[in-house]
Amino acid sequence: GGESSEEGEDHHEEGHGHPHEAIFFLVGAIMIGTALLHLTFLKAFKGLQQTVVLFLLGCACSWLLEGTGLRGKLGAVGRSYGQWLAIDPHLLLFTLLPPLLAGDAMSIDTHLAQRVAKQCLYLAGPGVAINAALTAVFLWAYLPYDWPFLLCLTTGAILCATDPVAVVALLKELGASPTLTVQIQGESLLNDGTAIVLYMVTYNMLMGVEYSLGDVVVFLVKTALYAWLLGGLIGFGFFAWIRAAKNKLDHNSGLIQVALTIACAYTSFAVAEGLFHISGVLSTVAASLVLAHKMWPEVVSHETMKTVWHMLEYLGNTLIFFLAGALTGNTMVRIPFTDYLHLISIYLMLLFIRAALVMLSRPILQFLHPGRQPVSWPDAMVISWGGLRGAVGLALAIQVSISRAGGTISQIDADRVLFYVGGIALLTLSINATTCPALVRVLGVAQTPEVKIKLMQMLHSRLFKELSEKDCTEDVRQAVETMLEDLQHHIGGECEVGRERSDGSSVERAPTMQQRTTLLMRKVGLLASGDDDVLNKGELTCSLTR
Repeated sequence: GGESSEEGEDHHEEGHGHPHEAIFFLVGAIMIGTALLHLTFLKAFKGLQQTVVLFLLGCACSWLLEGTGLRGKLGAVGRSYGQWLAIDPHLLLFTLLPPLLAGDAMSIDTHLAQRVAKQCLYLAGPGVAINAALTAVFLWAYLPYDWPFLLCLTTGAILCATDPVAVVALLKELGASPTLTVQIQGESLLNDGTAIVLYMVTYNMLMGVEYSLGDVVVFLVKTALYAWLLGGLIGFGFFAWIRAAKNKLDHNSGLIQVALTIACAYTSFAVAEGLFHISGVLSTVAASLVLAHKMWPEVVSHETMKTVWHMLEYLGNTLIFFLAGALTGNTMVRIPFTDYLHLISIYLMLLFIRAALVMLSRPILQFLHPGRQPVSWPDAMVISWGGLRGAVGLALAIQVSISRAGGTISQIDADRVLFYVGGIALLTLSINATTCPALVRVLGVAQTPEVKIKLMQMLHSRLFKELSEKDCTEDVRQAVETMLEDLQHHIGGECEVGRERSDGSSVERAPTMQQRTTLLMRKVGLLASGDDDVLNKGELTCSLTR
């Protein structure tokens, strides 16, 4: 009896290992992600798409461990890898989704979001449903695997979840319209919730749960509307607590506020999913939007809050992309070559469906805008091209791959779902995200409007007048005059770009002038108080050069 017990323990260690061994994979993924991030310090790797490389490295890790048989020879490290490949998908969703969703939602400009809310709701509601249905029809008609339509619809729902973090950051950097940026960001937040609700319905039906049309409508309303109301209530409750914790004289105040925002994200998700069985995604988004709209004036340390949440998003994206790469790499050894060709076809069809939907919806989007402002075709192109796939879709595909709808899906079909979703995420991140700067420049989306150029010219003239009226040293006056001339040169450059754009010829992006003008206006204003030291120290020169 004792020998058999020892043999059982040895077998347990060799097969599954102890739960604490999972830390090896976690720490390894973080170290690899951090090394990639550090590489971006070098000029040659400045534009490195970290999530793409993480996904590819995850694939390479699986090929190395599975293809060479190293997994069984690495002891605890190999067992840790195996534990993460078999992770409970619900644990993955409950752990990683709340910080990813809340981090995006709390950074959105809620005042602009209110103006484009109806447009975002349309794209994330009917838009997602139409997109998922068309994608499902294409998969059902195109793939030669006799997939049931419900599996096609489940896959279509997963592929509708967008994650345009890279594009949003790029648009902000290039000085694109804040309205366009918020449209893409807001649509992504809401369509994640809609796609997951649609995924839940189709996945449950795939497992054998029967729904009538009325049941589906009730389920959608219950999981979406109730989740939104619950998230709003939780958000207001945590906002009241955050406001009560505001005390700039106590160094613990900032710590308490940061901890409360993290607790709000997980509470809204866990209560919605675990207690009421409604959409945790929409609940978390609603709670986080309440904080985004109300919280920031009460935050003691904005820098600390943003740093902590940036870290949480970074860790979540690092882990989920590396894990998705490892799972996809593990399936690729069993995926036939024809599926790689199918992947390219699916990618092209997804681009076409999204572009057609956005373009044909332009009259509706114009009607839904409070000022009936039309969505230009360049903006519509950027919205279409910026529909990247990322963490949310990968998390859902991992769930399908591991649980296989309670065994109703064959392992090879579950592997194909993960392969297609992971491949689409890889293609959109490596193609769409990297070519978006060129698209933005060609379409002139980030160009300054003519009205704003005229206002900057008027402000420039006013700054010259203010300078002539100030009593300052000759060195300071010459320094500011030089910088004003440089500013005039850039404003003139923007005018030339505007004329090139109207002529239909090629467009080159001129530097954005709004920050330069604002900063210069503030610096010149310092001369009224005789504060010449700021200018003498060269601060203005460095700032304007940047």
